[in-house]
Amino acid sequence: MMVGMDPAARDTAELRLQLLELLCEAIEHRDEVLDIMATSVDRAEAHARIVARFDVAEPVMAGAVLDLQLSRFTHEARSAIAQDAAELRAELAQDGGVAT
Repeated sequence: MMVGMDPAARDTAELRLQLLELLCEAIEHRDEVLDIMATSVDRAEAHARIVARFDVAEPVMAGAVLDLQLSRFTHEARSAIAQDAAELRAELAQDGGVAT
């Protein structure tokens, strides 16, 4: 449990939560993500389009979407990511609220 997190640990946890939530959203919209990848000229264009489509606050996180293995699009993998996000959200809330 992360009760009483120091500010740096809390910032790290909040960034991880943002990433997990982005991955969940990308997996839910997998057809659109795959279309963006397939119709982009290169990785830089795909990255920019992912940032714009999902309103990514930390552009480096869009790289995680582009790097998703296809096996992460399974129901089981998506459920595991969502569970990780829920647990982290609960830990942050217990520590004083989630900054979203």
